[in-house]
Amino acid sequence: MPALEAIALERHNRAVHAFNAHDVDAVVDIYARNAALDDPPNPEPIRGRDAIRAAYAEMFRAFRDIQVACRNRHIHDGCMIYELRLTGTNDGPLTTPEGELPATGRTIDLPASVFADLDDDGRFHAVRRYYNVATMTRQLGIGA
Repeated sequence: MPALEAIALERHNRAVHAFNAHDVDAVVDIYARNAALDDPPNPEPIRGRDAIRAAYAEMFRAFRDIQVACRNRHIHDGCMIYELRLTGTNDGPLTTPEGELPATGRTIDLPASVFADLDDDGRFHAVRRYYNVATMTRQLGIGA
């Protein structure tokens, strides 16, 4: 397992760097081809690299300056767990399950946690993101 951990950590480091550079293809390299990504606003998991790639492209379109900082990464029994903080300005249309919303011009500063099950190549194959959607919508001025 130590070799798998090292591979997964290196792949994660590259993905964080790619995220901050808004390199969608490099970000998606951390995901297995048949990966499933559970994200709180979505009623169903995002399935497969192509759909995950599209979700990241939408995020980068909605937040052209978005950045992520990660800390407290741990791998145990084939699961990587880490905290992150997303910051950025909503300066593009925001795609939601209910449809597209115009840019709000407001910023987010959103803490989150991620649990990612690793495959035998150290890629994410089942990912669960946890963050407070109400906090995000309040920061964007779109919550009730």
